[in-house]
Amino acid sequence: MDRKLVLIFTLSIFVWGCSSGEKKTDSTEKNKAIESKRQENVESNDSSEVVTTTAKPATAVEDSSYGSLNKAISANNDESIYRASIDILHQNANDLRALNALGMYHYRKGHYPAAEYFFKKANKVNPQSTEVLNNLGLLALSQGERREATGYFRKALAVDPQNSIAAANIGSIYVEDKDYTKAQVALEIAYKKLSRYFKIMNNYAVVLTANGKYEKAKEIYREVLRGNETQKEVLFNYSILLIDHLKQYSEGMDIINKLKFHGMTAEMKSKVAAMELAAKSAAK
Repeated sequence: MDRKLVLIFTLSIFVWGCSSGEKKTDSTEKNKAIESKRQENVESNDSSEVVTTTAKPATAVEDSSYGSLNKAISANNDESIYRASIDILHQNANDLRALNALGMYHYRKGHYPAAEYFFKKANKVNPQSTEVLNNLGLLALSQGERREATGYFRKALAVDPQNSIAAANIGSIYVEDKDYTKAQVALEIAYKKLSRYFKIMNNYAVVLTANGKYEKAKEIYREVLRGNETQKEVLFNYSILLIDHLKQYSEGMDIINKLKFHGMTAEMKSKVAAMELAAKSAAK
């Protein structure tokens, strides 16, 4: 491609938003079963499946404690999430949802060693939790460990090949690596379930552009901008598609003008200047 497209990683909020709020579940009955069978039933966060892992007998967690955690997550209140998670862990030190939520709390605060501790402890409780695997990948990516991050996302996809979050994240890595064939496969999975998120739509359109599917990419960019015309990265990438690939200079300049209105990074400015010259030359 002639110019570098701006890539946006799909990060924590998708992974973390359903960590404890999908179902309140009859946790009291489950914990009674745990105590009698000496196993722990852990609710998977990417679906309603329940997987069983061997664990020590656990103390029953009160439904109200899960309710508090769910409410805190819905409100996106970090301090309430922290308090609710600690309350649950006082009742059951191996509670998957609380460990994962506490890991994300520390991640959001930039406390990476603490986040790693809680995510890895959650992973030991349930190695097949796709949400925990995604969060471990996210944490690794935040620390520049791309290979490790890719490994976690692949593990999540091995558990659930249609996991949209893992697909979105690994797809973004493939785009940065310019492996557009793998990227398109992954991002198509993500787009089917998460098409309302502009970050995923942007990345998918980037891949389609790289693979020569210009009209489909244009359709997606227009869909994103119908909902929000302030996304600078989307405006920038869309202008590249219109001017460099589709040679639709007039429409491309309209998008550039919108981008200028909302502001550009230094890198964008140099590329936009080159595209403006190309558009002016074509108009002569």
